[in-house]
Amino acid sequence: MSVNDQSVEEWARTHPFSQPLRLGEVEAGVLARAPLAGTGTAWWVGAIGAVGWLSMGVFFLLGPGVALVGLLAIWLAGQEAPPGGTDPWITVSGLAFGVGSLAYALYLVEVVRARRRHTRDLVFGIVTVVASAVAFILLRTLPSDVAPSWLSIAVVAMGALGAALAVASLLSTPRPSKRERTQPPLRGPVDTADRDRYLRTRARVLDIVVRRGLLKVDEVEQGRINAMPLGYWEELDRVDERERRRILEYAVIGWREFTPSDQRVWSPPERQPKRKV
Repeated sequence: MSVNDQSVEEWARTHPFSQPLRLGEVEAGVLARAPLAGTGTAWWVGAIGAVGWLSMGVFFLLGPGVALVGLLAIWLAGQEAPPGGTDPWITVSGLAFGVGSLAYALYLVEVVRARRRHTRDLVFGIVTVVASAVAFILLRTLPSDVAPSWLSIAVVAMGALGAALAVASLLSTPRPSKRERTQPPLRGPVDTADRDRYLRTRARVLDIVVRRGLLKVDEVEQGRINAMPLGYWEELDRVDERERRRILEYAVIGWREFTPSDQRVWSPPERQPKRKV
């Protein structure tokens, strides 16, 4: 049966879903219909996003190094005859701690959102705290006309963000064992473009049912539900609240042992609607 592009939204707004709401029922309804038109992402949007993430990743990986560079610059500025004079090294240290603070602020948001413990986060945070603390002590030994107050603020901000990163890492969920990190087998359409459209359509439908008051979740939990692999919402209906939260924690990397029987195709390829990419 042919359905128009808006039918899935209209269905989400008017369908009498069972109560309590079963997410598997919602997802099955989404996959039984054509995804919304215009849910794809223009290539330039993806390119901009990729550049942004790459830049943030480079800044973050250089974070501890930037803090150490800033520390070295402050130490050189405090010498009796620093190469090139004092001012250039004060400028270098300001740039280092300023850029480092921005990078850590951006990455801290991602660490808090993901809540996934990585050793590198803890190590980088500790290195940054130590480097910032030593840099602050050295700044206190410099004359006030040499060390501007804004530099002290940048150093303290970098150290505070490093400490927050370390704490966030400690409070995050430990990474699962190798056995648990089994990628869920593919479900739904094989075509990547179709899968992306269905994932975006599914997220839109979830937003509609939440706005209808059929599902009580906060923004964080809604984001985790959307992070579930396509075709696996039904697993959230068969467990208690504690297990449900555990599944959502491990949604991206796998929450149990999967078998070939977990891989399912929702409909034969010849029955899937033809859509322009």
